[in-house]
Amino acid sequence: MHPTHASAPLPAPDRVHIYDVLRGLAIFGTFAVNIWVFAVSDYVTAAFDTALTQGVLDPVSRFMHAAQAFLLSGKFLAMLAIVFGMGMQLLYQRALARGEAWPAGHHRRALALLLIGAVHFVFVFQADVLMTYAVVALIAAPLLARPPGVQRTWFLIALALHVLLALAVAVYNAQYYAAGPAPQPQDDPALAGFVTEPGPWGYLDDLQWRLQHVLHFRAEAIGIIPGTLALVLVGAWLVRTGVLLTPSANPALRERLFRLGLQIGLPSSALLFLPWPSHWLVSVSLVVRYLSAPILTIGIMAAVSILIQRRLDRPATANPTGAPTGPPTGPGFIETACANVGRCALTCYLAQNILGLLLFMPYLGNLQDRLPSLAVYCVLLAVWVALAAIAHFSLTRWKQGPLEALWRAAAAPSSHPTPTPPPPQA
Repeated sequence: MHPTHASAPLPAPDRVHIYDVLRGLAIFGTFAVNIWVFAVSDYVTAAFDTALTQGVLDPVSRFMHAAQAFLLSGKFLAMLAIVFGMGMQLLYQRALARGEAWPAGHHRRALALLLIGAVHFVFVFQADVLMTYAVVALIAAPLLARPPGVQRTWFLIALALHVLLALAVAVYNAQYYAAGPAPQPQDDPALAGFVTEPGPWGYLDDLQWRLQHVLHFRAEAIGIIPGTLALVLVGAWLVRTGVLLTPSANPALRERLFRLGLQIGLPSSALLFLPWPSHWLVSVSLVVRYLSAPILTIGIMAAVSILIQRRLDRPATANPTGAPTGPPTGPGFIETACANVGRCALTCYLAQNILGLLLFMPYLGNLQDRLPSLAVYCVLLAVWVALAAIAHFSLTRWKQGPLEALWRAAAAPSSHPTPTPPPPQA
């Protein structure tokens, strides 16, 4: 799947329903992973990784870890990157249709996102990904107007760097955990204060902790830049081909992406369930998260597109002969909720992490390390409902989320746009 360039992108419609659904699904799925960072302190201190690699987990806990990683780990992170690339391509097509400068306007948009991400990192969540997307957007925006060979070259370079980096970190982790004795959280300067600080841990301690160890908490965000760039270019390619967003475009290719995504992604993700030596378990999880999950994600996105297309093809009513007599069946509650959250993706991404902070941190809701797994999933469901309500309210009152309005204002085009030259012919 090499990104290719359409010779003359058509103007993108104001809203693309399938794109909104996919983006909302990515936001919902992201919190299904991130909630454990809030709910279980061992995920923050890496004590869980230590227990996993030293063979002290019972078989049931080890299986549950593998099952959760199989279902969630990396899938929605990859989906978020792909839909981010789809959004960039849609913006480029609109700018081209209106004769606006590109990528000058998008550079303002990316810098605004970088600022929002920095505020989010400092005040809310140490695993922020917005800063990564902002940096990738600055790199990828000029590429969208380049010839297909240039885009393909950047895609392959980014993919190769991502694979090499992921494999290198996996091998290093396996050797690190095999060396023994078991590393402890207090041995890590970035985590020592979090696990040994006497007295109550307050919000100001949290801020100071993140600021003192910025490089530690930004290491993953920096390391995934090549992989995110590759996925962003894949997302742009998916829009240009219309394979996921345009109902009548490339149905055969959509089916092929679905089959390949599942045929490659499912077996490679199932490597988690093999009886690996304990010191390899974190490394296998990392390989699945960063190498296998994106492949499976493309299959999942194709499946969502196929399901929505089948709904659109199914009329709400039919006469006795089976001929359609009414409009297509409307979206259900889940599809509508995903679409609404997708339209307010930035607002809902920050809102879910703020809710996690309010509910779980010891200086606020204080639910961290107090809930069994089933209760954590109940909280997850409640947060999902809250996100759907926030998105519905925002769209009803303002037609967009408040942060979307702020972001759009920061990237407003100049009063005298510079015409964008047409893209090079393939």
